[in-house]
Amino acid sequence: MYILLYIVVFMNVLLLTKMKYNTILKPNILFSLMWCICGSISTLGLYGMYNTSHTVNFYALTAIITFNFVYILSNDCIKSSKIKVAKGIIGEVRLVYIYLLNIISWIFISRILVNSLKIISTGGFKLLRIYAFEGLATTIELTISQWLVTPIFEATVILAIVYTITKKKAKYLKIIAIIDILLNIITFGGRYFIVKSLIYYIIAFIVIKFKNINGLSRIKINKKVIIISISLIAFLTSMRSWNGTSIIKETVLYFTSSFSFLDSLLKENLINDKFNIIPGTGILGFIYNIILVPITLLLGIPYRGSDYNLTQITSIPRNIGGGINYNALATMIYPLLLDFGYIGIIIGTAFLAILASFIERMLDRSNKLIYLCMYIFVGNIIFSSVMNYYLIFPATGFTIIMLIILTKNNKNRIEEINKNE
Repeated sequence: MYILLYIVVFMNVLLLTKMKYNTILKPNILFSLMWCICGSISTLGLYGMYNTSHTVNFYALTAIITFNFVYILSNDCIKSSKIKVAKGIIGEVRLVYIYLLNIISWIFISRILVNSLKIISTGGFKLLRIYAFEGLATTIELTISQWLVTPIFEATVILAIVYTITKKKAKYLKIIAIIDILLNIITFGGRYFIVKSLIYYIIAFIVIKFKNINGLSRIKINKKVIIISISLIAFLTSMRSWNGTSIIKETVLYFTSSFSFLDSLLKENLINDKFNIIPGTGILGFIYNIILVPITLLLGIPYRGSDYNLTQITSIPRNIGGGINYNALATMIYPLLLDFGYIGIIIGTAFLAILASFIERMLDRSNKLIYLCMYIFVGNIIFSSVMNYYLIFPATGFTIIMLIILTKNNKNRIEEINKNE
């Protein structure tokens, strides 16, 4: 029943978007596609996983409807600028800052890397994942890696992808980005960073091609990038598997287990208990938590941000059926429920829709590099919303800050455009 309902909802969203915008390449389509596909699969009980409850499906459909309604409404409310749109991207990277921040990050992470290589030589990537965030380094070192080093790497990768697709030149930028990806993989044994990088590439390609940025409407996707990325993900998956799980099963579990995990958490009824997050600090965690970080350091008190409260619940593995123990990811819905209850789903999803709409309109009317990067970045947050609400984490806020720091406007281009108005 729910599969049919998800199909009907998506087809209506598709039709409405096409009629209104004369295109289906919009953030609301990406959000609806991910939630309808993953929501549908989660109801099938594949690989012995528990079928998702009526409650989870109701919450999922609430998020889909809310996102589409608010996105379309905000698009109508945000007025278009009268500024003439530039033919090419306005802005460029700050190469010196990129070199400096990445070199500092490489030096900092080198000690952790040495420990990781020792573990890999002993037990491979399987063992490394066990020690990835406990025992690999001190808590402070891991926190800095997660909150500062990874955002620097992520911002660098996004900029390198944009420069590669738009055929802009920046000495050593692509090489640095590749080193960042490999360092993250080897140091922590995770595949999410390479998955995220692949999603960034696909989103960037679609945006640049179909918005005809830099006159690149005829560009073709680089198949080598796709093949190498997928091969690397498959390799990491096989190296991390303890029981020879197939790639197809791993993919299904990767994107849909969060729905079954959400179901398990809801049955425990922990909301409004001792783990309750201060209302609003989950939805705006990427702002609230980066403000809280220096305060806790100055006062010498333990960090207790909204992301910390969330992980106290989600870090504990739960059985989701088929002998599968799962933790960490409970879709974007659970953090929003912790914030305001059911209304939190509406508020949080509406905020994400407004954010996507605002950045899209800013990109359309200015073609600034920073807005292009932000649009790609938020696109991944929308794509990954079926797994988690990534706007709750300090790393998200720091990545945004890094994108701002590592880019600058080309004043000559802006002056040239203004003269031609």
